[in-house]
Amino acid sequence: MKAGRRAPSLLSQLLATIVAVALCVPLLHFLVVLLVQPAPPAYSLDAIASALGSGIAIGKLDVQLTSPPPASQQDRALSLALADRLGVEPGAVRVVVAKQAGNDVHHAVSAMEEMPDQIVGDFTAALRMGDGRWRVVRPIT
Repeated sequence: MKAGRRAPSLLSQLLATIVAVALCVPLLHFLVVLLVQPAPPAYSLDAIASALGSGIAIGKLDVQLTSPPPASQQDRALSLALADRLGVEPGAVRVVVAKQAGNDVHHAVSAMEEMPDQIVGDFTAALRMGDGRWRVVRPIT
């Protein structure tokens, strides 16, 4: 009679599975942390309008008196929405949303479609005051 090989016991199979899982879980966690980036922050138009109108920093929004963003790069729809909230003429408000790269573009576009009263990601919003100076609001980074 030929002696056959014994199959591994149930206990040794279970132990091998536990060791394999224990080695794979930290590796998987490490990959997820490296590859998945959080969505960029969103800022409500009401908060931006309040900061522009009052000149007081609100939350993670910084307010300064400085030069405005170029009119040629502005987002007309957001500029009109903020001008309406502030009760000023459309030419007195400029909003420029920073171009985003990679995965951030998808997050920003989907978030702005779902919540049109928000700006997602980096932006500059400016209000021309009565004396000709510009009050500028940007996210604190």
